[in-house]
Amino acid sequence: MIKTLLNDTRKILKLYGLGAILFFIGVGFMQWADGLLPPSLQQELVMLLGLSLAVVGFSTAMLGQCLLIVQRFKNMGKKP
Repeated sequence: MIKTLLNDTRKILKLYGLGAILFFIGVGFMQWADGLLPPSLQQELVMLLGLSLAVVGFSTAMLGQCLLIVQRFKNMGKKP
């Protein structure tokens, strides 16, 4: 799977973009819960959801970034 991903820059960029979107949605959930919800169990659950989304998004974006770096090293010296 990773070998096929390394040959397709668009898929890697989509993976990176998906990770960034998930990260910012998660941070948005945390900001919303902190600012608008009163301290309660519901606020904690929304914060947990936001934190989970942010962690998954960050990990996905970093995986995409690492794959882009590996792809650039792999293609170094080759003519387009």
